[in-house]
Amino acid sequence: MSVFEVSTDKDIGYRAVSSIAGSRTGEDLKNVPMPITVLTEEFLRDVDATDIMEAARFSTGGRGMPTDDNDQQAFQFRGFRSQYQTRNLFVWQAPTDAYNVERIDIAKGPNALLFGNSEPGGVANFNTKRAQFADRYAVGFRVGSWDQYRGTLDVNRRLGENFAARANVVYDTRKSWENWVGSERRAVDLAVTYRLGKNTTLRADGEIGRFDRVPAVSLPTDAFSAWNGATPFAFNAATGPAGTARLSSATGNDYLVWDNLTRQYQNWRGFGQTNGSVETPARTVKNPAIIPRGAQFTGPDKDQLTNFHTFGGSIEHRIGRDFSVMAAFNVQTITENLRRPGNSAVRRDPNPTRPDGRPNPYFGQHYVELTWSDTRSHDLIYDVRLDAVYDWKVTRWMAQRFYATAGSTIGRNNSASMNLVRTNNPTTANFNAAVNTIRRRVYFAAGDTAENSALGVPANDPASGITTAFMPTGGKSRLWSKSTYEGISAAGSYWDGRLRTNVGVRRDEAGNDIQSGVRDAVTGFTEYTTPRRTIRNMHKYSPTIGGTFRPWAPITLFANYAKTFRAPSTTGTNPVGESTTLRLGEGKEAGMRVELLEGRFYLTTSAYDITQTGQNHSVAEVATAMNAIWTDPVLNSIDPSYANKALTGGNSESQTLHATGYEIEVQANLTPAWTLTAGYGNNINRVGETDVGTLRYVHANLPAWEKLAAGNPQIAASINAELAAVHDYLLDAVPGLVRGRSYRDTVNLFTRYNFREGALKGFTIGGGMSYRGPAALNSRMVAGNVVTLWGSPIVEYEAMAAYSFRLTDRLRGRVQLNVRNLLDRQRYEEVNLSQTRYEAPRSFSVTSTVSF
Repeated sequence: MSVFEVSTDKDIGYRAVSSIAGSRTGEDLKNVPMPITVLTEEFLRDVDATDIMEAARFSTGGRGMPTDDNDQQAFQFRGFRSQYQTRNLFVWQAPTDAYNVERIDIAKGPNALLFGNSEPGGVANFNTKRAQFADRYAVGFRVGSWDQYRGTLDVNRRLGENFAARANVVYDTRKSWENWVGSERRAVDLAVTYRLGKNTTLRADGEIGRFDRVPAVSLPTDAFSAWNGATPFAFNAATGPAGTARLSSATGNDYLVWDNLTRQYQNWRGFGQTNGSVETPARTVKNPAIIPRGAQFTGPDKDQLTNFHTFGGSIEHRIGRDFSVMAAFNVQTITENLRRPGNSAVRRDPNPTRPDGRPNPYFGQHYVELTWSDTRSHDLIYDVRLDAVYDWKVTRWMAQRFYATAGSTIGRNNSASMNLVRTNNPTTANFNAAVNTIRRRVYFAAGDTAENSALGVPANDPASGITTAFMPTGGKSRLWSKSTYEGISAAGSYWDGRLRTNVGVRRDEAGNDIQSGVRDAVTGFTEYTTPRRTIRNMHKYSPTIGGTFRPWAPITLFANYAKTFRAPSTTGTNPVGESTTLRLGEGKEAGMRVELLEGRFYLTTSAYDITQTGQNHSVAEVATAMNAIWTDPVLNSIDPSYANKALTGGNSESQTLHATGYEIEVQANLTPAWTLTAGYGNNINRVGETDVGTLRYVHANLPAWEKLAAGNPQIAASINAELAAVHDYLLDAVPGLVRGRSYRDTVNLFTRYNFREGALKGFTIGGGMSYRGPAALNSRMVAGNVVTLWGSPIVEYEAMAAYSFRLTDRLRGRVQLNVRNLLDRQRYEEVNLSQTRYEAPRSFSVTSTVSF
């Protein structure tokens, strides 16, 4: 068997015995000095996981973590978000579906031997189905709640003594319990295996697919509760009732909104809108009386379309018994079009009259305002890799496996965004000007209907004379990336495996060139008018040192230390112009494995300590507040030189994150018919050193700002709001705060029982649960103490039942029922202050499979 593959022959129930996720070579899991979770094909089938997000709920210490639009493959392990996973050990950016995945290996913690350029929490590797030298056929059909239909085909043929081919096909269409949300997936994967000789194997695979979806978005944020709901806003008032503000207070700034009542544009300039929350900081609106379950006030025109094709392959050659080499490559081409509305806040209408002078029937009603954009991107990624393994049996008591790897990745990304704007403004030709922004207001009282919440903005409105179009006023960039790496390691076995060591180092070199669009001062368009420039070239060494020790046959102790880094695609700067730091990861881990009853009971427990420096985050609010102080008109009327002190840097800053925790996993197969897998993870992720440059600047200037405000009431009235924003920032920029999006506890359990004899022979029943403890929504310093706002825990129960039967000697069938959210609990899944969704209601799916 190849050293670059794993065998599933010894797998027991849901327990995989070996993996390549620890060292890139097949290794018994009990000999790997780090925790690895394997989700086998059998397990993925039983829990009805058709995509990686459905599988993620059973990863101990982790979870799927997509944003509202992109990053549908993002995971979070141990509090660190990993945007991209790997497929066959190549970083994967194309969409992934379970139809061509054989198993998922999740390696926890930093792992320099796998990827020096990665996040320190862990990475999931998807092993695809390969062509085997046996004829197999399988046809599957799945039907589920909310018009979900899925068909799959898996055909494996031995086409000669040395040649085999395998084709996998999927068509999946589904709607959702949420309005407008749904997807359609079409994909074909072809894999071939060719034995060039006894010691040489050639493999190739390619996939082509199309994934079109309308993603769900988070519940929007409260921007209305500070208003009393009754006091009207007076037209053209400089100030309104508490919790309101005047729209477009700048002279001449139109505020154009498509009006669904009159079917024309209305100019709300000078009218009011609510702008505050009674909670600090503001939270998402968790009230079904305002936003019903299933409502998605972004409408059916929100769309994300991804077309992709990939091609890869490898050639492996064995020289003698002890030396093997493999060369592998992979190419990904991904084109994506994303149309989406901005939808961040719920407001109430405080205006008793409308711009056309008529009474406002929506006075006091809730609404969101949408601005629309189109983003188009194209990615082309080339990957090559060379691996070599030499097994050296030194003496009877010692053996070494030497591993060497080298590879390179070349990437190209083109991205451009267009915004919906007015195109015939007679006074302002700049399409990016605020006066040309077009909005669609969606009142909740009108209902979540296509007429009310779709894009629905005409290109030409004869009544108002306004014409609109998507124009290239958004960001535009071309990115060229290149990285190379080399790595070596030695895995030693001593005294018949009682002691094992794993020592290695990897060197990565990465560089990016970028060409950014520059905004034209007249038209507002972004165009390529400057040459490409080098962002940053770097090289980094990432060591790994680990080992296992077996003091007694059933017990294995393990420990591991590793470093990683994350190369940025762009160079960020803080408000004072200093470059943000490189993201460096460092992790220490130790644990124990217990194997009893000839492998039928297997327990892994580990504790970890992970630090990452250079985690970027936004400080845009405090940067805006500081510049508003320096450019304040009252302050500059006294001394115009203050405006010259305005900051010209960026809006990013660097943090150090420190995660500690422990995990326990159990796989049990105490009888031939019964199997169980369970896991528990405890994690806390805190901020260490943070915002060094920005804090240094704030502390140097804040006393002077406060002195100016204290000495002049007019200055105080003009900059007090900005000073309050600076003080709020100081509460959030301190060490020890709990990082948002971090779950404190996770619990996963799934079990099944096969009836092997009697009247119920062929039946399988099972069930499980997934628990996610409270997430840290917000953390700040109050009176010298860290006060953390925690979300609500969420637990979901599920059940499955299946019946397997023979139609003929060769033809086998299986029918499986899965029920998700068995108790139909209607709770909220909270990630942070700005990401909250309703828990999906109870759902059913039935999958029928015929194989031969």
